[in-house]
Amino acid sequence: MRLYFIRHGENQANIDHIMAYKVVNFPLTPKGVEQAEYLAAWLSDHKIARVYSSTLQRAWQTAEIIRGRLALPEVRQIEDLREVNVGVLDGKSDLASWEIHDGILLRWNEGEATALFEEGEDHHALRERLRRAVEEIVTENADLGPEQGIAVVAHGGLLVYGLPWLCHDLPFEQVQGGLKNTALSVVEVKIEADSHQFSCVRWGSLEHLPPS
Repeated sequence: MRLYFIRHGENQANIDHIMAYKVVNFPLTPKGVEQAEYLAAWLSDHKIARVYSSTLQRAWQTAEIIRGRLALPEVRQIEDLREVNVGVLDGKSDLASWEIHDGILLRWNEGEATALFEEGEDHHALRERLRRAVEEIVTENADLGPEQGIAVVAHGGLLVYGLPWLCHDLPFEQVQGGLKNTALSVVEVKIEADSHQFSCVRWGSLEHLPPS
């Protein structure tokens, strides 16, 4: 099967540069809705069988637009697909808070996986919960054929700092530019007797959006 990992469409937190793990839970902006509609149209040609999302409104709404366009079963929400848990920084947008945030991520980039957001998570915890969510999704859909797909709507930070450890063929340097809204990354899954193998075949694609 293929997993289509998607960053949600635009929401007000993107515009106002607010960290949004739990305190802030905005819906999509009109532009975000339009982005999701373009994405759903593109996915209609890719044999999507099911849609999953994080529990945050911006991700669920993006997933629901995909589900509606493709006439699929109800979106399944998974708590582990939330954005990076930034702890006490949640809901903040000031420069000092962003400097702390970026400092933690820099330490993750340098391999210091135990660097911790105060009252939040470290890199080990983020990678583990993404792995847990993906294993759950794959297990629930083990009967799908190799050309069928699952759409998974989540968040930029989770995907940038989680997918390179799930897909060992995805160089960490490749993901450093981040992910734009509704950016699409495709992972092929090989199901074996005692494990799942993941291979990233596309990263951060925006081909579904019209030229800006």
